[in-house]
Amino acid sequence: MKLFFAFYAFFLLSFQAFLKKFLALFPFLCFFFPSFFRFFFSFFRFFFSFFCLFLSFFRLFLSFFRLFLSFFRLFC
Repeated sequence: MKLFFAFYAFFLLSFQAFLKKFLALFPFLCFFFPSFFRFFFSFFRFFFSFFCLFLSFFRLFLSFFRLFLSFFRLFC
């Protein structure tokens, strides 16, 4: 579980650093490249749906893992 939180913290920190740089360039990109605006929102919609799918599978994995642990503690 500690390893998961370490990876999660690393992902959040790296994503936050990327987001700061990207948001600084976002108005420039949308003004000079209007097609980027459409591309960004289509990519964001895809990324958000993929992220929600990943979270649902991760929650399912955690529930099965907890179930396995409860059976393991019951019988061992």
